[in-house]
Amino acid sequence: SSPFGTSCVVRGSMIVVGAPGDPVDTNDLQGAAYVFVRNGAGWEERQRLSAKNGESRSAFGRDIALSGDILVVGANGTVGGSIDRGSAVIYARISDDNWIEQAMLLAPDGAPGDRFGWSVGVLGGTIMIGAPSNDLMAVDGLGSAYVFTNSGSGWLLEQQLWPPSLGVD
Repeated sequence: SSPFGTSCVVRGSMIVVGAPGDPVDTNDLQGAAYVFVRNGAGWEERQRLSAKNGESRSAFGRDIALSGDILVVGANGTVGGSIDRGSAVIYARISDDNWIEQAMLLAPDGAPGDRFGWSVGVLGGTIMIGAPSNDLMAVDGLGSAYVFTNSGSGWLLEQQLWPPSLGVD
C-alpha cells in the first residue's frame, strides 16, 4: 500500500501530496508527489511527479516544501544504490499545473543511513534539507541540516548546520 498523504503542502489554489511508498514503473517504493488544483468546488489531479533518476526505495515524497515557483520534494531513501543516503529534488513551475525537474540535491558528505531529505524547506532562493541520521565528529546519528542557495546557475551548498552544543564553525 502507498502512504498517500505522508506529506502535504497547500498554496492558494494548489495542493501537493507526497506518497513515498508509490511504485514507479518497476521501482517498488520509489515514491511520487501529486499536484492538485482547485476546479470549482473540488480538487483535480493535474500532475504526478517522480524523480527522473529515481530508484526502488527512494521514498520520494517523504516531505514537501513550496515557495512561489519552486517545489522541493524530499526522498530520504536509496539514491545511487546507497541505502537511505537520501536526496531532494527541485522542481520549477512553468505553468499553473506543469512542474519540471530542475535539479537533484545530494549531501556532499552523504553516506548510507544519513536520511538526507527527511525534511525540506524553501523560501525564495534558499532551500534547507534535513539529514537526521548524519554522523558527525564520531557521534553516530547526530544529524545536520544543509542550506542551499540559488546562485542563478544552480543550487549550491552554502552551509551545513550542526547542533550548537558541538561548537563546530
